[in-house]
This record gives sequence, structure tokens and C-alpha cells, in this order.
Amino acid sequence: MTSVDRRVGRLLRWYPPAWRARYGEEFAELLAAQIADEPRCARRTLDVIRVGVGQRWGEALGEDPCDPGLDRSRSAMALVYLSLTVFVGLALGMWSQLRTGVQVATVTGRPVPEAVGISESVLSITALVGLLLFLAVVARAVVTALRGGRAGARGHGGPALVLGSALGALSVMGWSADRSSWYTPAGAALPGRGPLHVGTLWIRGLVAPITPAWVHPSLFWRMPGGELVAVLVAPIAAVAAAAALLRMVQRSPRPSCGRAWDAVFAHAIVTAMAAFVVAAVRWIAAHPAREGSTFWMRRGDPLAPGHTAMAVVGVLVVLTVTAFVGARRALRLS
Repeated sequence: MTSVDRRVGRLLRWYPPAWRARYGEEFAELLAAQIADEPRCARRTLDVIRVGVGQRWGEALGEDPCDPGLDRSRSAMALVYLSLTVFVGLALGMWSQLRTGVQVATVTGRPVPEAVGISESVLSITALVGLLLFLAVVARAVVTALRGGRAGARGHGGPALVLGSALGALSVMGWSADRSSWYTPAGAALPGRGPLHVGTLWIRGLVAPITPAWVHPSLFWRMPGGELVAVLVAPIAAVAAAAALLRMVQRSPRPSCGRAWDAVFAHAIVTAMAAFVVAAVRWIAAHPAREGSTFWMRRGDPLAPGHTAMAVVGVLVVLTVTAFVGARRALRLS
């Protein structure tokens, strides 16, 4: 084997196996001829690697390297659902903080500005809509898998197990954080007992990593053990849950009305997320924080959002933009 053949072989490893099986031989001949003519062309090497990495990334998102048309549309919609998965937990936690602040202000006789009251209503509605859309997406994936028979169940079995385990881990992390003495208003207005309390713990676990400790590392040493474990483990569980849902959606065969459903879901999800973000920004703009969120119930203004809530809004903006880009791409490719 010549040095050119070895170099071509190394470059081909950047591409996924399915792509190499179909195009590898033809591409290798062309690449070998180009390397023989210009053996020191670094730009060509970087271009080959860049395209190969793109093919690998597309395969990781569920695209078929040999027939990417429909798979790209499905992957784009899966990106929308992935954004929604994280968005729902953070949105409910943020709504809970504002709802708790409104309740405290009412009990203590503090005035609630009209803009804050309107924001609280919009946050309530859009967070509920987001939760219902998330449940609808999961239900649709499960029903589609069941209709696919054994093949569908086999293709969804692994992601479904990961999704259930990740959501369970988030609930355990939420329970661990909730049992600690580290206060957070994220779940204060959510159910504290009964079957729905599991959802509260899931939200508590998802919101736990949003902490000022990332900016002030000294806070990590003051955290109780349960809160510290939740802060470190919950992000991994959240990413695993979102990735598993993405896989389930990608592996679901599109039904005859799939394009219409995708359009309805995409518009509803992006609209709800954008409305929530606008209302949250209006809350912060109408009632800017004057204290850190950790101590806002013991001193200062109970309606002040605090720095953590502002960080959450930043994350929600990124998720909303990601969902919007994914929705546009999916509808364009459908």
C-alpha cells in the first residue's frame, strides 16, 4: 500500500460507514488522484475532514447519509422537540418562582404591578401549553412505535428506556435537592404531595443546575450534599432525556398526515415558547431585581426575579431560537 493509499484511508475514516459503503470506492479514487497532483494541499484535506464531520453529525441526528431528504426533515423536527423538552422544565420552574412571589406579596400586602400580574398570567398559560405539547409529542412517539409492531418497539425500546431512566434520575435529583436546606423558589408553587409531586421533583432537578455557583465557585463548598449532587448530575440526565426523545422522534415512521401534524406542532411550540420568553422579559423589565434570588423571600422584594431567573431567561431565549430554526428547516424540507 502506497503512502497516498494510506492517506486516503485515514481521510475516509472521517465519514460514516454507510456513506463509505456506497460512495467510498469512487471517492477514494478521486481523492487519490487529487493528492497525487497536489500532495501538500492543506485546504483540500481540511475540506474533506469538514464534510466528513458533517456527515457524521448528520448520522448522529438520525439522517441517512445515502438518502437524507426525509430524514433531515424529521431530524429538524426532533431538534424542535429537544428544545421543548428542556424548555418545559425551566419554564415551569420560572413560573413557579413568579407565582410564589405574587402569593407572598399578596399575603404581606405588597402591591403587584399590573405588568407583573399580566406576565404571571401569560407564563401560566404558556407553560401549561408547553407541558401539554411535550406530553403530546411523547404520546405520539409511543403510539407510532406501537403501530410499527415488533420492529417499531425494538427501534424505540432503547431510547424509551433511556428517556424513562433520565426523567427518573431528574426526579431523584430533585428529591435530593428538595431534601437539602438550599432554598430555591423554583418548585414552591408546584404540587408538594400526591402523584403530581413527581413532576415537581423533576422540575426541581432540572432547575437545580441553574445556580450562581457557576459564577461564584465558592458557593459549591457551601451547598448541602443533596443539592451539590443534583447540580452536577442533573445536566447529564437532562441531556440524556432530550437525546432519547430526539431518537424516538427520528425513528418514528411519518404517518400519512405527518406533514400537517409537524406544521401544527412546530407553530404551536415556537409560539408558546416565544410568548413565554416575552412575558418573562416583561416581568424582569417591569420589576428588575435588587437582591440575589437565594435570599429574596427573607429580605427585599418577593417579586424581584434575581440573577438566577435572568440566567434562565437567557437559556430560554437560546432554546426558542433553536426551536424556531429547527421548525423553519423542517417545514422547508417537508
